Amino acid sequence: MAEGIASGTYGINPGEPSSASSSALWPLLLVPLAAVSEGRYLPFALNLLSLIAVCALWGWGVARAALPSAITVIMAVAGPVALNTYGVAALGMEHMLQTALVLAMVLGLGLFIEDGRLRWWLGATIVLSPLVRFEDLALALLASAAIALRGRVAAGILTGGLAIGGVGLFSAFLVSQGLDWLPASVRVKTAVPAGLSIPGVLYVLIFNLLKPAGLCALALSLLMLVMPLTAPTLRRDGRWLPFVAAGLMGLAHLSFGRFGWGNRYEHYLFVAQAGTALLALRWRGTDEARIVTTSCIAALILLPVAVVDFHKTWTDVRVSARAVALQQGQMARFVHDDWQRPVAVNDLGYVSWRDTRYVLDLWGLGSPDALRARLAPDRTAFWAQDMTRAHGVDLAMIYRAWYGDGFGADWVLVGTLTLAGDAGLVGGKEVSFYATSPGKVSEILAALDRFTPTLPEGASFDYAPGMR
Repeated sequence: MAEGIASGTYGINPGEPSSASSSALWPLLLVPLAAVSEGRYLPFALNLLSLIAVCALWGWGVARAALPSAITVIMAVAGPVALNTYGVAALGMEHMLQTALVLAMVLGLGLFIEDGRLRWWLGATIVLSPLVRFEDLALALLASAAIALRGRVAAGILTGGLAIGGVGLFSAFLVSQGLDWLPASVRVKTAVPAGLSIPGVLYVLIFNLLKPAGLCALALSLLMLVMPLTAPTLRRDGRWLPFVAAGLMGLAHLSFGRFGWGNRYEHYLFVAQAGTALLALRWRGTDEARIVTTSCIAALILLPVAVVDFHKTWTDVRVSARAVALQQGQMARFVHDDWQRPVAVNDLGYVSWRDTRYVLDLWGLGSPDALRARLAPDRTAFWAQDMTRAHGVDLAMIYRAWYGDGFGADWVLVGTLTLAGDAGLVGGKEVSFYATSPGKVSEILAALDRFTPTLPEGASFDYAPGMR
């Protein structure tokens, strides 16, 4: 996306607008170095800076809680580790920046409630965080409402209006490009299958509650809402507002959001609620026993997620780096060096990076017409064939299981690229290579004959019966 923006197109393929990124802001941050090889280090640098910011904010929040020295040190060090900040940062996406902005918003709201001063950076986090991830709009609006309820009505309306306005302007831009008002990545990955209907929301809620992280999120959200009821000191001077915001944010994520996929979707939620618990410890006053107890309960609720899910994320990151290099990296090398023509894929990214050849994204993130065809209620049996014909694509490299009846009647299986070992977060261990018409089989085989001897250990190519 950043390469496309830098070259004048908001999309993957030159001259074809698309919204493959869920974030409005993240691709723009990558644009300055998109045209140079060093640009591949920019996501690492941004995630490292965001990780440092999260650790610093957490340490500051712990220090302000004024706990005994030994406990302060333990919490300051163990908190970021237990909350899997390192694992999410290693994914290299926008989620660590999202977490940094949300944690700053929570702690900044606590400061505002204490002294009534509305700091510029609190307003900035409210406005900017939804542009990093749309999920943040819930907390941003709740924080704006809290500001208004504390007597700064104009400021609350202004920050909330700017947060909505930023998202609205981005949606208007997408529509002006001929796209849907929501990014394709959000539409493809949205958890609500039937739109914003009650059955759809109930489906998502039940689906999320079947996951350990979803159950923990529910327990933590309810605990956030209950904490002010159990401790009178948290009901004074508007101190209850961050807890209500954190609780409602969690319930909103359970009803509309996702869990999993490297635990990156729910990370901001758990960190924000942990940051809210730090505010409770700071404000414990005469209710110290009750607040410390409920904070310990919050830690115990997070423990299974920290031990099981978060640790798995770090393992998946390490395994997935290898898997991507041996699968999508080899696919990209084949297209760049041997095939050198348009291609269809279903896991966009590596193949389209640093290559101006047309890449048809059959899953739809980078190809809006393919997304419409795939999601159409009356889609044709061979919609993928229609797409490849329309775009002059002779080779498709896809996860076969993803497409059901979407294969073309004339497609010919040439062979399969197989990944040895754990696939991690990669969509599958086998990528099927199809000629989209019988007349192109010989050309694909000729390119594969040059390519297959160069495959590294851990990746292999098996020709389909009759091909060799």
